[in-house]
Amino acid sequence: MTELSIVLTAHNRADLVEETLASLAEQEWDGEWDVVLVDNDSSDATLEILERWADKMPVPTRVVEARDDHNLCYSRNAGVAASSATNVAFLDDDDVIAPGFVAAMGTALRHADFAGPRHEHALLNPPELARYRGSFQTDALGEIFGVTIVSGGGLACRRRLWDDLDGQRVELGYGAEDADFSLRAVAVGVEPIFVADAVYHVRLRGGLRSSFTQGRRFATARVRLFAEHRTATDERAMSPLRLLKAWAGLLRRLPTIRHEGPRLIWMWQLGRRVGHLEGSLRERTWYP
Repeated sequence: MTELSIVLTAHNRADLVEETLASLAEQEWDGEWDVVLVDNDSSDATLEILERWADKMPVPTRVVEARDDHNLCYSRNAGVAASSATNVAFLDDDDVIAPGFVAAMGTALRHADFAGPRHEHALLNPPELARYRGSFQTDALGEIFGVTIVSGGGLACRRRLWDDLDGQRVELGYGAEDADFSLRAVAVGVEPIFVADAVYHVRLRGGLRSSFTQGRRFATARVRLFAEHRTATDERAMSPLRLLKAWAGLLRRLPTIRHEGPRLIWMWQLGRRVGHLEGSLRERTWYP
């Protein structure tokens, strides 16, 4: 039986996905592995690119069309359903994996049920963006509500864990799916490990508007996760006084910001503050 399937999901990424595919085609490993390329109902040339690159892969590769929903979780679930491998690992359509990634993740899953790679941010991003936004999962796995989580970029696990948890939840909004999967895995006793030798190059969203939008979306997702998982954690919502101080500190810093990097961080933080309030209203849960 195939030991590992690499599942790459793509939607309208004709401009960037070839770089991802090229990095995948250069991978080597002594284990038995294959590739599943999932087109999530693209309207550009993404599907054609995936089909062309399928013939260039060093291992068996199949292309799957997931057309019923424009949703990352839906396309990941479709990719896993098309695989018969013992383990699975995921790639996003605008990122790049370093040489040795497949070997490191595949070997790690021989001893662990759930794993995440080292994220690297300098290769694919401008220096200012990488410096101020590139900190997550670089030296260790992240946390939410005091629980260790793995980001979806490079997330890998045993197939039996994926099936036991029914994959990722399609109904969750952007930014919640990976943390939710991790929270559910830890709840059944599966702790993820950090694979430092598996380097995953992340492409960040640049620009002030994108920083605000992403911060806002992650924050609204975090409120939903808090509403669903708070009974299993020690997380407490911010008091009204601390909330006022947080907003005052954010607004007080605005006139002092002169350079692009700090502006990106400020917009990200503003998006998070707005998203927490928006999510609290939507979920009827106080977590501002």
